[in-house]
Amino acid sequence: MLNRRTPLARVTPLRRGEPLATVTVLTGGGKVLPLARPKRPKDTIPANIRRIVTERDMGLCVYTGKPATHIHHRRLKGMGGSSDAHANCLCNLVLLDSGAHEFMHKNRFIALAEGVIIPAATVAPWLLPVLVHGRDDGSGVRVWPTCSGEWIDYEPDGDGAA
Repeated sequence: MLNRRTPLARVTPLRRGEPLATVTVLTGGGKVLPLARPKRPKDTIPANIRRIVTERDMGLCVYTGKPATHIHHRRLKGMGGSSDAHANCLCNLVLLDSGAHEFMHKNRFIALAEGVIIPAATVAPWLLPVLVHGRDDGSGVRVWPTCSGEWIDYEPDGDGAA
């Protein structure tokens, strides 16, 4: 095993529940540096878009039919955000409750089948349907979200944004 040239000795003891921002390490040159907590990306969804999605989905999760507050990007943005066309468009956003949101990110196969996650290479999110479930509804209804903020129950043409 190789020996480290720079010791990573703790300067302050770590206490349970202590945020990482207050943890410090000693560098090889004797300098004390704080470990930075990774910053969460800012919410990039404008307030008016957030309001329209909540109204369109009637405040209910499209997967469980329960009251929901999480707005989910069907074509995932990644940690740094996205400048892709339709990233924050109404055709790319759905409302999920916190449990369903976590479930969809952990179970990509189910999320793809439900239309809640779509392939990153998708240029036209409005062409891919979402299976919207009602409360305690096992089947769901296939609908397409439009760029104007409605659900339509027929497949749109591929020429332009619905």
